[in-house]
Amino acid sequence: MYFIQSSYTDTNLLCYTEFSSIQCQGVISKEKLDSFYIPLCCPMDSEVNNIIEEEGSFEVNKMMMHDPYDGTGKALLDLKMVALRVRAVFEPIIVQHFAASDEIMDGFVRAVERHLISSGALEARLSGQHPFAFLCLSLTRAM
Repeated sequence: MYFIQSSYTDTNLLCYTEFSSIQCQGVISKEKLDSFYIPLCCPMDSEVNNIIEEEGSFEVNKMMMHDPYDGTGKALLDLKMVALRVRAVFEPIIVQHFAASDEIMDGFVRAVERHLISSGALEARLSGQHPFAFLCLSLTRAM
């Protein structure tokens, strides 16, 4: 399993621990576990803009960031809801690598929940201290 150095390394390690226990049960192979890669990167909007400009294939027409929880009533959000949203993002990657398995995905959700609790990340996200953000881009192919 490969890790990207980021603030999400704890989540990667928790997932690795959870997937290792599933691997010990014979649900996934050691080769699949060792070759799994979770692509996590948390760039600033200016970094994304600079990368696109330096690469040169596209021009940025418009860039917008928004909080995915804005307008949803943060008081209604709970640990399970946030963990299931994270699952929705990563499930296609996990299923493509390991194959569809409720046991694997349930283990992933347990790992995310443990991380959100132990790190204080859930409270930090919902309080606005470390908000989630979706970055939306409008690009034009450079001529």
